[in-house]
Amino acid sequence: MERTSSKYLDTKTAALWIGFSYKTLESWRSKGEGPKYHQLPNKRVRYLREDLDEWVENHTDRTTRH
Repeated sequence: MERTSSKYLDTKTAALWIGFSYKTLESWRSKGEGPKYHQLPNKRVRYLREDLDEWVENHTDRTTRH
C-alpha cells in the first residue's frame, strides 16, 4: 500500500493502513473497540496515523502460543 502523507485518515484509508476492512473499523467503532478515532463536528470520522500505528503495535503478538 502506498503510504499517504496526510496526518488524518478517513475510515477507508485507515483500514488499509492497518490491514483491515473499513467495515471492520466501523463495527469496532460501534462497539467502542479498535483504534482511537476523532469525530469532527460534521460527523466525519478521522484517524491519526500515529494512533493507528500505536494501536497495531499494542495488538501485535510477540510470542507464539501453542
